[in-house]
Amino acid sequence: MRHFMDNSGRDVRVDMRELMNKSRVLKFSFDNELFQAREFCQTLAPGVHSITSEECGRDDFEQGNLHLAFGSYKFWGQGRAAVTAADDRTDKRTCLLEFTFHFFDRYNWDVESEKKAKVAPGIYIQDKTMAKFHTQCLAKEYDLHGQLAHKVSWNYLWR
Repeated sequence: MRHFMDNSGRDVRVDMRELMNKSRVLKFSFDNELFQAREFCQTLAPGVHSITSEECGRDDFEQGNLHLAFGSYKFWGQGRAAVTAADDRTDKRTCLLEFTFHFFDRYNWDVESEKKAKVAPGIYIQDKTMAKFHTQCLAKEYDLHGQLAHKVSWNYLWR
């Protein structure tokens, strides 16, 4: 919230490793995107391919500070897959995937919402109250984004 009240509107780059260490939900989002990418790569013909998630995913951080700071977030994966031809003797292929997990969130408040966040026992902040700071040019919304690169190689049986 400090960045919001500083009124700069500058984007913030998120340290994905640190954030993933704090959130099992975000770690699951990453693991699931990587799993889907690996499954898709195994359908590709030999060669080098660029891949991207079919759609942007969305999830919510678990309760606590991350939930209060972010609420929900969006994510997608993309990468470069190098697939080898099947070995004649074993029918095995190899894939080298250079995978990037992308994270995005917009730090904003809903001006017409009745949502509120409990920040201390008996103390709540309403979204529409915080949104007024933005509409009155006393604070600025901003984008948060991050990336996590990961390389993985595996062999699989080609059928």
